[in-house]
Amino acid sequence: MNQAEIEKVVDERYGVSPSGLSAVFVKLSDNWGIKLFEEEDLRDEVYAKQELFLEHGYAPELGEKVDIMLGVEQRYGYITERVEVLCNPDWPYTMLWADQHPEEARELEDLNDWLCENVAEIDDMHAGNWGIKNGEYIPIDFGG
Repeated sequence: MNQAEIEKVVDERYGVSPSGLSAVFVKLSDNWGIKLFEEEDLRDEVYAKQELFLEHGYAPELGEKVDIMLGVEQRYGYITERVEVLCNPDWPYTMLWADQHPEEARELEDLNDWLCENVAEIDDMHAGNWGIKNGEYIPIDFGG
């Protein structure tokens, strides 16, 4: 997908795309999306952390960094693989998921602890910030 095609899709989907505290995720295709940030430094920090986790096999694949204009505002993004999201990232869904899946929630806590000790610290790792890739849990939010 070229720059113009990415900008067209983002323009069409930005307002209805899932967002967190610091980024908006826009679906570009069945396999790829773009995470968009207001600050270039934050984008670069999150990209580097996802790259680190990917090197250990615990992250979606990464594509290139892309800077786009959204109307009159600059956005800084990067292309990333789309994976199955564990649950709706909005509260109270994340709490309900943990209550309804206590064994899996404990498994995620243990994995999060291991990742923090062996790869890097990640915060805000509720159920909505985990995905499933090749049958394995992986983080899909790397901070910000």
